[in-house]
Amino acid sequence: MARADSGDSRREDRERADPGRTDPELERAIAHLLDADAADWSIATGLLASRPQQLEALRVVADVAAGCRRLQEAAATSAQPAPLFHWGGLEVREQVASGASADVYRAYDRALGIEVALKLHRAAPHSPTAARFLGEAHHLARVRQRNVVGVYGAALHDDRAGLWCEWIEGSSLTQMLREHGACAPAEAAYVGVELCAALEALHAAGILHGDLKPANVLRERGGRIVLVDLGAGGSPHEINSATAGYGTPAYLPPEVLAGAPRKPEHDLYALGRLIETLLAGPDAEAPASVHPALQRVLARATAADPALRYAQAAELRRDLTLALAKIHGVDVSPTQPARRYWLIALAAAGVIAFGLLAARHWIAPPWSTDLQLLRRTDAGATPLTSGATLAQGDRLVLDLRSSRPVHVYVLNEDAGGDLHVLFPLRGLDLANPLPAGGDVRLPGSNGGREFSWEITSSGQREEFLVVLASAPLAPIQRLVDSAALAVDVERGVGRVRAEAPGGVTLRGAHLNALLEELGPDLRNADRTRIQAYRFNDSGSDSR
Repeated sequence: MARADSGDSRREDRERADPGRTDPELERAIAHLLDADAADWSIATGLLASRPQQLEALRVVADVAAGCRRLQEAAATSAQPAPLFHWGGLEVREQVASGASADVYRAYDRALGIEVALKLHRAAPHSPTAARFLGEAHHLARVRQRNVVGVYGAALHDDRAGLWCEWIEGSSLTQMLREHGACAPAEAAYVGVELCAALEALHAAGILHGDLKPANVLRERGGRIVLVDLGAGGSPHEINSATAGYGTPAYLPPEVLAGAPRKPEHDLYALGRLIETLLAGPDAEAPASVHPALQRVLARATAADPALRYAQAAELRRDLTLALAKIHGVDVSPTQPARRYWLIALAAAGVIAFGLLAARHWIAPPWSTDLQLLRRTDAGATPLTSGATLAQGDRLVLDLRSSRPVHVYVLNEDAGGDLHVLFPLRGLDLANPLPAGGDVRLPGSNGGREFSWEITSSGQREEFLVVLASAPLAPIQRLVDSAALAVDVERGVGRVRAEAPGGVTLRGAHLNALLEELGPDLRNADRTRIQAYRFNDSGSDSR
């Protein structure tokens, strides 16, 4: 008896005969996602077009890995020069963009411990435009979807309306076009698939974006496509009742340019025009030759007759996904039957493998540190080891390198039992936590002048304790918070001494007592490390 079968049925027969057989499409998809900087989600999306559950599982793992990467990068960059200014609870570090009505800054939210994007409106805080600006935050806060930028809050501070949202480490599609030229058809189609998911979430919440264009779409390092800037968005009623028109004419359909009221499907027209722009590049007026399947989708999305266009984002997303699969040579039928249950286990194994490889890239390596106390002279700096002899007027510095961001405390106790906090000190350019990676010389500088610690006693015992910690240590932090900075200048060399308010040196706490109090913290070498130095120790001094 003969029977007709498809390639899919033959493949299922092979899979049943050899359950240990690997899945080449899944393997290829994973292979293209392992590099955070060059992850090609267009290939994965096309290869797994008929298996959305597996694709979504890969996305979940990638999002977790990206989250770990963002936290690690935030920790590494939390030690920065003085901020430009403060706005509410945010430290504003640099301006990154400026638009017609608002400025965008990179800022640090100490409450959350992460970098954020801060958008500040220029108009008067109680003006209608400021109210509309704050409305953007309210709209975005209602949507939680991976392709829509996440908003953390909105407020009025210092007579400026602002909203802050997740910081996207990447570039806009406009920047990508300017720097790299036109996109390949697969990449353009993938961007369309991701933006359809964003529009589905917005439209389900009753929100139109209103100004979909390359400048308002970011590609995060790792490949995530993120829709930003709802300044022209809102409900259809809000947009259509506005006295001023919003949107970019090149991405608006003919009927809207002629005065027709805005509808959700107009965002889909704008998306079609956006994909055409990606295919054409920054200077061309028409897309280059593309795969016929993608051409058909774009022709329908941007048809002059509204009745011929897509009415739902989910419908456009389906057709773009199928076109992407065909671009990658995967023959997918919209009605293809579901895989057998054991294939889900195979997908899970692939996800686990991807997660382990991602962890190899983003989980922090073991903590390594290197520090050296030095005697500084006009001729240079020479290393000091415990047991050396120091003389009055000797100047000391500490060179440090840590593979992780680190809180550093340097304390000194003299023969009289006086405890001095030598680092951190207010007024210097270095502050905790110090960044990972580079060489750092303590105590630091001020106004371009490099400082050192100076020995003020003659021939008496001096003990130094250097404590490195992954988080602030409360017993030492109490001393730091009560210390003030005194700076003298002699022969062009800065001398710093830690003194309590009023000029009275801190007394009543010895290094041994402090070590005992820190005992529980010091027992974990992955969180805290110490180095002690003792100089001029004749054993005859008294407390």
